Amino acid sequence: MRSRVPISLTNFNTFSTIYFELEDIPQYQMVESAYLFLEVDGDMTGTGFRCYLNEGYNYGLQNDSLANRSYDYQHYNENEIMIDISEIFFALASRVKENNGIIIEYGDNYFYSCQMIVVYRQEIIAPKCKGMTFFEKKISVSSSGNNAVSPFFLTANATTVTFCVSNLGDYPIVVSIENSPDARNILEDPQRIEILPNVMGVIIPTYFTKYVRIRVTSNYNGIGTEVWYQSQQK
Repeated sequence: MRSRVPISLTNFNTFSTIYFELEDIPQYQMVESAYLFLEVDGDMTGTGFRCYLNEGYNYGLQNDSLANRSYDYQHYNENEIMIDISEIFFALASRVKENNGIIIEYGDNYFYSCQMIVVYRQEIIAPKCKGMTFFEKKISVSSSGNNAVSPFFLTANATTVTFCVSNLGDYPIVVSIENSPDARNILEDPQRIEILPNVMGVIIPTYFTKYVRIRVTSNYNGIGTEVWYQSQQK
């Protein structure tokens, strides 16, 4: 799964500064890789750009992020480039470095738009319950936006699955279930439940599939939930 994130871009004579808030990226802790997608005012000059965190945090020449003219997801034309900033993103997400923005040295080029593209890892919780008939896992499903999703749960050996969801936020939420045979293709469950603030709701999958997860949405930004996944095993 990937998502495009609008960010701020400021151009100067020979470099640009880029800034984004981690909290504006839903579930930023689950990001597997991050890229800057920039539009350039004309043909690219040179083979790449130096890209590093602001305030003296420089990875050095051996780790400079080079701009690629094409990328696996999509082919871009000569005025659109992609820069891999995964290492920089992880340094910010782990709070190892303070977020003062990113600097790109571009020489004669000028960027007139920029977006961040983040690719999420597929996180799967596989119950380990040898010799047991019951499994329980408590997790948090939260977002600063209006949409959040849990990891997939492996349900291949489960006979019964139940999600108990407690709404810790200030606004009503809607909880739905997403079924999947391979943790990639999604089959939406017909059930939807609305949960008011400080209330717990229960939802059970209608279909049986190998993987299952929940999605939480709201008409307002700011989602906070505690989720109990409970299953009876064969």
